[in-house]
Amino acid sequence: MSQPEQVRQMIDEVIKYFGRLDYAVNNAGLTGEHGKNITEQTVENWDKVIATSLSGVFYCLKYEIPEMMKFGGSIVNLSAVNGLVGIPGLAPYTVAKHGIIGLTQTAALEFASQGIRINAVAPGYVQTPRMSEFPENIVRSFANSHPMKRMAKMQEIADFILFLLSDNSAFCTGGVYPIDGGYLAE
Repeated sequence: MSQPEQVRQMIDEVIKYFGRLDYAVNNAGLTGEHGKNITEQTVENWDKVIATSLSGVFYCLKYEIPEMMKFGGSIVNLSAVNGLVGIPGLAPYTVAKHGIIGLTQTAALEFASQGIRINAVAPGYVQTPRMSEFPENIVRSFANSHPMKRMAKMQEIADFILFLLSDNSAFCTGGVYPIDGGYLAE
């Protein structure tokens, strides 16, 4: 998602195959280097994370919205709880996830009157196959950081996204919805 021309081509392929674009879910997340404060982050890491995690969502919106202006539609962007709080040692990722929220709210305001709803979800830690890459004690600490003492299941995130895409949320746009087991309530 970090190459605008590839994103444009992807949208063109969708239109060629389906004839229109009604729904989109924009999900890109590159965390980059962990545990380094801002002065220790490399410029290369910053650029790579921002290009993938933030600019990629911008490119998707840029090419999805004109197609949706024809018939209306719904878009869900994936941010993270990191987009709502600061996280030491993950500045590029945290900034990118904050930026996704700003993009979501701005685009929602710009295109609500044209029948396009744009929302964001902000998951906490999610039990994904990637979690197997971490030591068990780290995975346990991720789970314990949520008041529910577990991570979200991928299906729980998917179900909420499907709700936001559906007509059941027809009056929702510009919202940012934490799916975090109470993490942000603390």
